[in-house]
Amino acid sequence: MMYLFLQAVPTIQTDAVPPWVGTLSGTALSGVLLYYLITNALPKMQDRFHEALEKERESREKIAEKTFEEHREAIKAIIEKDERHHDRIMAAIELLPSKFRSQV
Repeated sequence: MMYLFLQAVPTIQTDAVPPWVGTLSGTALSGVLLYYLITNALPKMQDRFHEALEKERESREKIAEKTFEEHREAIKAIIEKDERHHDRIMAAIELLPSKFRSQV
C-alpha cells in the first residue's frame, strides 16, 4: 500500500515550493495534503491497484487453464494405460479355455 502511495506522489524540488507554504499552520497543511490525496494521489493509486488486480486475475486464469490441460493429459494417460491393461487381461482370459483343453 505504501509503495503505491509513494508511486502516486511525484517528487518535487525544494526550491519549487512557494515560500507561503512555510507560513501555513499544521491544520492548513493537513487540509492541503488531504485535498491532494483525495483529488490526485488516491485516484492514481486506485488505477494502479485495478491494473495490478487485472494482471493477477489474468495470471490466475492462465495458471488455471494450464493446470486443467495438465490434468486432462494425465487422465488421458491413465485411461490409455488402463485400456492396455484391460486388453492384456481379456487376451489372457480368452486363452484360458485352450490351456484347459490342452491339459486334459
